[in-house]
Amino acid sequence: MRRSNELDAAEREVDCLVMIGHVAGGVAHDINNPLAGIQNSFLLVKDAIPETHPHHAYVAAIEREIKRMATITHGLVEIYPSHYERGARIMVGAIVGEAARLAATSLGLPTGRIGIDDQARLVFPGESCLLRHAVRLMLVAALKAASADEPVCATIGIEDGDLQLSIDYAGSLPSARLSSEPYPGRLVDVMGGTWHVGTARTGHVDIVLRLPLTAANVDVA
Repeated sequence: MRRSNELDAAEREVDCLVMIGHVAGGVAHDINNPLAGIQNSFLLVKDAIPETHPHHAYVAAIEREIKRMATITHGLVEIYPSHYERGARIMVGAIVGEAARLAATSLGLPTGRIGIDDQARLVFPGESCLLRHAVRLMLVAALKAASADEPVCATIGIEDGDLQLSIDYAGSLPSARLSSEPYPGRLVDVMGGTWHVGTARTGHVDIVLRLPLTAANVDVA
């Protein structure tokens, strides 16, 4: 009975997180169009302000904040798209690939900076948006901490009966913010998994995500 209650509570939390994500994605979708208008209008204003103007110093700051807002809204729209189908069976490699694209583009980096090696070929019939969100946050942290122009390698495999995603890169440890924020830890928790940061080998850092390989969440394709 206790186990059943725990599973029910975990399922309710998954539903809650997915719902919150879709609400945020819906709001971001509504903001997206007027934000594009603001961006285009600002480009016209920007070109009309000469460098000698006393307020020219604010131009770069305004442009930077508009771009930051656009990155946030675009990310939410893509992580929680309006056409998202709950429980859809999607390959883990495809989910990680989408997360990699979102992570790289959010930082203005080429998607080629992240290499993906899918050794497991697994289908993830759980809530792919939660996994995509968690992996994107981990990859962003890895890209920020990686040495200049060094690739980030994401390997998907099976370890001791668990699905394992290992994100390896040469560089420093990721920002403490990755561990202190409720995400991605809470996302991983509700999926029944664990994650940690360690050193794979000299000069290399490993961010490891593990999810139980059970019929309830992950099936072999």
